[in-house]
Amino acid sequence: MDMKSGPGGTSPDATGSGTHASVQTNSATHGGTANAVQNGNLTFNQYFHADPSAPNPWLTPQEAFNDPQAAAYFSHHWDLVGRSDLVEQLLSFALADDDTEGRIGVLVGAAGAGKSRVLQTLAAEFARRSEGVVQVLLATEGVHQHAVEQLLQHDSLLVIIEDAHQRPDELAAIIRALRRERPGAVLVVSTRPSGTTVLRGTFRQLRVDDARVSTWELGELSTRDASRLAEQALGEAKRHLARRLAATVGDSPFLLVFSAVEIARGRLDPQRMESDARLHREVVEAFIETALTDPATRDQDRAVLHTVAALQPVRTDVPYFLKSMAALLGTPDSVLHVQLRRLVSNGVLARRGASHRILPDLLGDVLLAEAAINPDTGASTGFLERVLAETDGEPLTNVLVNAGRVDWQWSRLRPTGRSPFEPLWHTIEQEYTDGDASTRSRLLKVIRNIAPFQPRRVLGLLRPEVEAGPADSPRLLDDVPPVLAAVAQDPEHLGEALDLLWKLGQHDMRPLRSSSQSALGLLRDLASYSPDKPLLYQEAVVEAVARWAHQGPVRPADRMPFALLHRIFEPVAEGHEFDGRTLTISRLPVLAERVAPVRDRAYRVLLEAYGSADRMRAGVAARSFAEALSGQVGQFVDWLVPALEALAARTREVRPGPLVALAVRRSVHWHVAYALRMLRPQHA
Repeated sequence: MDMKSGPGGTSPDATGSGTHASVQTNSATHGGTANAVQNGNLTFNQYFHADPSAPNPWLTPQEAFNDPQAAAYFSHHWDLVGRSDLVEQLLSFALADDDTEGRIGVLVGAAGAGKSRVLQTLAAEFARRSEGVVQVLLATEGVHQHAVEQLLQHDSLLVIIEDAHQRPDELAAIIRALRRERPGAVLVVSTRPSGTTVLRGTFRQLRVDDARVSTWELGELSTRDASRLAEQALGEAKRHLARRLAATVGDSPFLLVFSAVEIARGRLDPQRMESDARLHREVVEAFIETALTDPATRDQDRAVLHTVAALQPVRTDVPYFLKSMAALLGTPDSVLHVQLRRLVSNGVLARRGASHRILPDLLGDVLLAEAAINPDTGASTGFLERVLAETDGEPLTNVLVNAGRVDWQWSRLRPTGRSPFEPLWHTIEQEYTDGDASTRSRLLKVIRNIAPFQPRRVLGLLRPEVEAGPADSPRLLDDVPPVLAAVAQDPEHLGEALDLLWKLGQHDMRPLRSSSQSALGLLRDLASYSPDKPLLYQEAVVEAVARWAHQGPVRPADRMPFALLHRIFEPVAEGHEFDGRTLTISRLPVLAERVAPVRDRAYRVLLEAYGSADRMRAGVAARSFAEALSGQVGQFVDWLVPALEALAARTREVRPGPLVALAVRRSVHWHVAYALRMLRPQHA
C-alpha cells in the first residue's frame, strides 16, 4: 500500500506491480493433499460450517454511525471540516465506472483522528449519488463463517469495515468470502497506522497486489479547521477559546471535541491548558466523571478500568485474566462480571465475544499511564509492579506490550520524563538475570513481543549474554535470535541487532535451511525482499556483510557471511503467511530500477573481497559470484553483461592465485559459455 492523497501510486518496497503467477488450491476439508508448485501462490483452505441462525453483524450507516444514545463527544452530528477533498477522493474511487471486481480502498488514521466521521459522510454521499446500498461492520461486531452471505444483494454495494487492525485473524477470511459471494462490491476498510502491516499480510494471503490498493492517510487537521470544529462544540459563549484549544489538542479530533464539549458544560477549566500533559489529564478526568455517572461505583469502576488498561484485551473465558484481576482488585469473579457488564453498557468498554477492551483505545493508554505514574513526582505508583506480581501467561504478555507501547507513545507527555515502563522492566530484568535457563526461555518469549517498542532496553539486556558467547548456554542459539529480529524492526537499532545476530550465527553450525529461526536464518530473511519490507533492511545487511568480512575470518563451508548476499540478487520477493486456516506462499517480481543501488553495492562488496590478500576470503567471494550471477533473466538481463565485465576487469587487476582463479572460473563458466552467447546480439 502506498500512502497518498488519492488512488494509484507505487509500492514502497522492492516489488513490482505485475500480475501474479498461477495459484494452486487444496479445498479438502480434512487432511487433503496438495501437490507443490514451483511458482505462484500455494493456498490451503479449510472450511468450517457456522450456525445459520447467527446474528447479522452488518449494520446500515444509520445504525453504525448515528447512535441516539451516544454521548455528544462520540456523536457524528458535528459538521465535517477539513476532510471534503478526502471524501471526494473516496467517492471517486467508490463510484468509479469500471469493470474491475473486488476493488479495495484503505483509510489510515490514528486513534481519534476522525476515521468514523469520514466514513459516515462517504456512506451518506455514496447512497445519495448512486442510489446504492452501504453495509458497515464495526470493530465491536463478531463475525461467523457465513456472515458475508448475510450482506444485502445489490448492483451498487459499498462495504465498510471499521478498525480492521482489531480483527487480524478474521480479516482475510472476511475479504475472501466477500470477493467470492459479492464480487461486485466495493470495499473500504479503516485502520490505524500500526495496522497497515497486518493489511499487507492479508492482501498477500489473498493474492491482491497491494500496489493496486487505493490508500488514503487521514492527516492532522489544520489549526483553522480544528478551530472550526471546536467552535461547533464550544457554542457561542465559549467560541473565543476555539483557537487556543485547537493549538493544544487539534491533533486528535476526538480529544478536541471532547474537550470543547466539557468546557461548554463547565466541567473543564479552560485556564488549565498550559501544557499538553496537563490538559490530557483534565480530559481523562472529565471523561471518566461523565462516563461513570454513579458516584457509588465510580472509584471501583475506575480501578477496574486501570486493570483492564494493563491487561487488555481481557478475555473472560481465560482463567488467568479473571484470576489476575481478582487478585489486583480484591474482588470475586461474580462481582467482576457485573462490573465489566456495567462498563460495557456505559460505553467505556467494548466487548467482542469474551474479549473486552477500553473504548476508545486512546483512553486505555492514558488510563494506564495515569495508574502507573504519580503525576506530582513522576515516581512509579507501584501499580505495574503489583500487576506483574499477580499475572502470568497471556495476561503478562499483554501487560508488557501495553506498558511498552504506552512508554513509546506517551514519552513526550511525561512532565518529569519518568517512564511508566521502567519499574516493570527493572523487575523483568532482575528476574531474567537471576533466573535459570528455563526461566530465561520463558521470559524471552514475552520480551519478543515488546522488543519493537523497547529496542534499547532489550538490547541492553541481551548484549552481555551474546557477547559472552553460547559456550555454556546453548539456549542462546534458539531463543535469543527471534528477539533480536524483533528489535531489528526499529531502524535506529537495526545495525546493532544485525551485529548481535551475526555473533550468534558464528557459533551455530547447523545447516542454514534446518532452522528458519536461527540467527543466520533470520539474517537471511532480513536480507530477502518481501512485499511489505523497505529496502533499508537490505542496505543494512549489505553494509554489515562488508564489515563482518573485514572483522573476522570467513567460513568456507557455508560461504558466510557472503552467502547472506544471495538474497540481494534474487529477482523475486517471496512472502509466507499463515492465518490458522490458510497458508499462502506468494512470489512477486522486484523492480530492477528500484533494487539496482543495493544490488550494485552488494556486488562491489564481493569484488572488493575477491581482491583480498586473504586467500580464504578471496576464494569464498569467488565462489559467491555463482549465486550472484544466476537467475538474472527478464528485466535483470541488462545487468549481467556489465557485472561480468566488472569481474573480468577486477581479475586482471588482482591476478588471483590458482585456487581463487579456479573458483571464479567455475562461478562464471556457464554464463561465459552460454549466457553471453545469447546476449551478444542484444548488446552488439
